[in-house]
Amino acid sequence: MYRNIAGIVTILSCIVASPSNAAPDETVLYKFPGTEVSRLQGKLLRDAQGDLYGTASEGGTNNVGVVFRLRPPTSLTKRWTAKVIYQFGQSSNDGANPTSGVISDAAGNLYGTTAYGGFNYGGTVFELSPPADGAKSWSETQLYSFQGYRDGCEPIGGLIADAVGNLYGTTQGCKFGVGTVFELVRPPAGEQNWKEVVLHDFVDKNDGTLPASTLMFDQNGNLFGVANGGGSGSDGIVFELSPPGPGGTSWSETIVHRFVRAAAGQGPSGGLVMDASHALYGTTALGGSAGYGVVYKLVPPSGQRAHWSELVLYNFTGGADGGIPVGTLIFDKTGNLYGLTINNFGNVFELLTPAAHKNKPWSESVLHSFTNDANGSGPAGDLLADQAGTLFGVTNSPATVYQVAP
Repeated sequence: MYRNIAGIVTILSCIVASPSNAAPDETVLYKFPGTEVSRLQGKLLRDAQGDLYGTASEGGTNNVGVVFRLRPPTSLTKRWTAKVIYQFGQSSNDGANPTSGVISDAAGNLYGTTAYGGFNYGGTVFELSPPADGAKSWSETQLYSFQGYRDGCEPIGGLIADAVGNLYGTTQGCKFGVGTVFELVRPPAGEQNWKEVVLHDFVDKNDGTLPASTLMFDQNGNLFGVANGGGSGSDGIVFELSPPGPGGTSWSETIVHRFVRAAAGQGPSGGLVMDASHALYGTTALGGSAGYGVVYKLVPPSGQRAHWSELVLYNFTGGADGGIPVGTLIFDKTGNLYGLTINNFGNVFELLTPAAHKNKPWSESVLHSFTNDANGSGPAGDLLADQAGTLFGVTNSPATVYQVAP
């Protein structure tokens, strides 16, 4: 059951170029007209041609969500152009309401989840294949439909893949009612049916509840993630799942950290990233010195220290610096962090390392503040970065795709 994941490890995988000294500049790449799509969700995906792919949990002909593509300007178009490549709800068993982004394989197929729909309305995992020769439309294959009990239901978070194409994700409910971690095993050549394996059932509040963020691998094939609730204080946990050892069949869970003090953060609100020293970084939506959330670091055990230890890198105040961080952080090449907050219409922020700030404590700067206007407010999902350090994201009011240039 152990997976070879060389080449997809998340250590510093979300790296952007270090910023220049110029002030960042926000540009609206595309604003969806009217109610064509609404509630943009998840992280954008950028392909080798610069096309962006994303999801909306509402809109489309059936108003249960779409997958869309944005194409960069050309000498003919002069501006970004949008195309809905799939509309959910095309049959009674189709998926509905995707709440996370999509990932791709080497052939350009897209993979994602819908929170609802499917045979028992427990959600689905789907594949979208690009148009074959002579075809005009993308084709959807429902890889798995959650039955709504032992296999979990409501897959809210995004997917990740291992080196052989197996998919991993989380569900928020069913069986014990508080969520699961699952693997979807790719079928052998010549077969079609994917197999779902529940790697872990969250049992109660002490174990963690409601995992909703995308998982990550370390270099040894261990999975890390967060549960928004549970733990001894019901304020959330960070967990690790280790693959079976020789002769084993079950993954084992370790609680890496329990959020038990309001001052140290409550309710982890996004996924995790790992640096070269194997420390984990994330955000909580609540808690901290002002109650508007924190950016935290978890330092792995070392020497005589047997447990992970938490450091609060930054406390949001709810003022000009923002508050209620959402989504997964990303690094630049020097270790600075970038993320989103949603308080006061939201912002894009940068957290400078002590080394980048004259060895003072981590320092936050706001790269862009959203206002309640036509340029978008209410950022959602995760940030995406290209090699030049340009950040891409989505907002919900109105449904907008934007970039913040370094």
